[in-house]
Amino acid sequence: MKFFFPEYNNGSRIIVTTRVSNLFAHLSDSLVKIGFLDEVNSWTLFTKIVFGEQSFPTQLETIGKKMVEKCNGLPLSIVVIGGLMAKSELTLEYWEHIEENLSSIVNLEDDGYCLSILKLSYNHLPAYLKPCFLYMGVFEEDEEILASRIVQLWICEGFLKPIDNKSLRTIAKQYLEELVDRNLILVHKSRILGNVISYKIHDLLRDLSMKEAQKQRFFYVLREESREGVISQPRIIIPRSTSKQKIKDALEYMTHARSYLVLCGYKEVSQFPNSRFLRISHTRMMC
Repeated sequence: MKFFFPEYNNGSRIIVTTRVSNLFAHLSDSLVKIGFLDEVNSWTLFTKIVFGEQSFPTQLETIGKKMVEKCNGLPLSIVVIGGLMAKSELTLEYWEHIEENLSSIVNLEDDGYCLSILKLSYNHLPAYLKPCFLYMGVFEEDEEILASRIVQLWICEGFLKPIDNKSLRTIAKQYLEELVDRNLILVHKSRILGNVISYKIHDLLRDLSMKEAQKQRFFYVLREESREGVISQPRIIIPRSTSKQKIKDALEYMTHARSYLVLCGYKEVSQFPNSRFLRISHTRMMC
């Protein structure tokens, strides 16, 4: 930062921070693109927040590095977790408990401080991009999301509208580029010529999409709670961990769903006899 703000004794300077990558073109030619922290810098930031200048206790170092690894280089997440651990008991048992429940604890800390900040990016999305972002929550944690798959699903869901005689696939790619420019999803793999093969979404942003989707009844994740919860849901997600019996019981109530995304290839989920409005049945053999 000092390179961009030399001391010439000629007055103030202005720093503009944004998660919208293409905004800088309207402001200045001086851009510092800050990416995720690497392993070393993530650990340095975490240790300074938790223990300051004091040495890190040897017995907590291994579990501490596991926590930092789960932050995936996101400074916001590291700062929140570090602040939490700085006030915690210095016992291995307590730190292991925090590490096992890290995602839920971070989201609850300080009234969901992380999510409340990230939610600003979602709130300022144009209307046509909001369902596309929410849809990223249907994928598994840390899953590599193929570009061809998400484009196909968006088209089938009816999220895309023709613009200037462009094909729906072209529009879908533009939407994906916009989500990348807004730092809501990440390019994971791309070809030499720049064509994107796959994307990923950070765990915290995935949590945000799932929470917003739940509020808006955008999709429903089938779990072990009451089976009546699937009634009137437009999209049903069946995770890998779902038992066969749970799926069998829930099938009777899936009468209004238009989309099923099955993350486990049970034969029991190959047909949906009670689904009169079915438009999409997408099954991935992941079991």
